[in-house]
Amino acid sequence: MMMKRVACFLIFFATALCVQSGTHVPSRRETVKGYLVDMVCVKAQSANLKELGPNHTRMCLEMPVCGKSGYAVLLPSNEVLAFDEQGNQLVRKLVSSTHRAQNFLIKVVGERKPDQFKLDHIELQGN
Repeated sequence: MMMKRVACFLIFFATALCVQSGTHVPSRRETVKGYLVDMVCVKAQSANLKELGPNHTRMCLEMPVCGKSGYAVLLPSNEVLAFDEQGNQLVRKLVSSTHRAQNFLIKVVGERKPDQFKLDHIELQGN
């Protein structure tokens, strides 16, 4: 009986270490809503993210330096989920296909991974 307890403890401990270190954290498929932003602006405006989202402009999103930095969704909690390269391409298509000047409220579907959001679908919300 003692050996079973020790074995269970070791398995639990090893699992906890893997989760804490991020080595075996499973990705999660999610649908989230937030504002479309680029990583240059996120870093430059990190102290003012609440205002960045609704005020972020199409002109900025299309600037080469901003596009090269990659895009992300800024959640209401101020968490920033950076997109993978496929997601960045989907964002470029979306931005070029709309006449919206700012207030890029979006809904995205994809998989949250430890270091990025693997985007499968993106759509504009609101007007």
